Amino acid sequence: MAISFGSHLGRQADFSVEDAVNSTPSSFAWKTIREKRWCYIGIVSDECISGTALVHLGYAANAFSFVYDRIENRMIEKGFVISPFSGLEFERDPDNGSCHMQSKGSRIDMLNQVKIGNRQLNLNIEKGKSRQILGEIEIEEHADSIPLQLLTPMSNKGEKANKVFTQKIGGLKVKGFIETQHKRFSFNEQNAFALFDWTNGFHNRVTRWNWASAGGFSECGKRIGINFSKDVYTFGYGENVIWIDEKPILLGDMEFEYDAENPLNPWKIYNKEKTVELNFYPEAKRQAKEDFVFAASSFIQACGSFSGHITNSNGEKIQLRQLGGVVEEHYAKW
Repeated sequence: MAISFGSHLGRQADFSVEDAVNSTPSSFAWKTIREKRWCYIGIVSDECISGTALVHLGYAANAFSFVYDRIENRMIEKGFVISPFSGLEFERDPDNGSCHMQSKGSRIDMLNQVKIGNRQLNLNIEKGKSRQILGEIEIEEHADSIPLQLLTPMSNKGEKANKVFTQKIGGLKVKGFIETQHKRFSFNEQNAFALFDWTNGFHNRVTRWNWASAGGFSECGKRIGINFSKDVYTFGYGENVIWIDEKPILLGDMEFEYDAENPLNPWKIYNKEKTVELNFYPEAKRQAKEDFVFAASSFIQACGSFSGHITNSNGEKIQLRQLGGVVEEHYAKW
């Protein structure tokens, strides 16, 4: 049973991603080649910011993992280009499916086990080398946790339009570790926060977006998770959500103001209602630009901290100071 178009807070009953986006996983067809899937897990603590993604583009696949040491201002990252037919396994169930990548002795495992209360991320990347990233991470998420589930058309054709489904939840509790060749970072529910981002569908051939994600404690001690974006979904529905002590508030359009030529300058992120007014202060960036005959990609992602305020459902301002997270500008022709 497919969910209806909209931005839903909470899990939909009898949900099927394949029904929701009308995917055809068992057949080799042009539509299958155009299907996009990715799973991203981000970890934020006072000492580090880390992100790992497995990406299946139908005709190609890639993966990446990065760890930014906020104390020593050191970025470790590793990317992989892999076969979509043999190097990557990607199940279409965001809550109880798994995703795996294996390439040249490195392996990434994402085990989504919400029915037993957790997600797991295991990293074994270039052990013993300069870009080593090892990790065993458990993220607490239960069946009664409240994610955003968004199903949106990607044109004005209504039910005939290509569709995209995304599920996101932020501010989750974490335990475990990540280890580079230089340092080991340990996580617990008092010092680390996770974001989970799972997306499947048929995006437009050319897609642009801004994105922001953060996690941490507010000045008054509330557990905060943030997911904001702009431009990627433009047909009436959005994915702008803040979680305050695990309870989500759905917001309207967000604005991103920044200098694309100097992305390490401060960014401003806000909405017209002024219930969100944040400044983002970059500490480091990841950047890449690729241009092939059939595809192209250009992205800037900065790691750093957010300060400012958000407003809860009672109209009370909640002050944020140095909440760790990332911002991004991305262009994809895929």
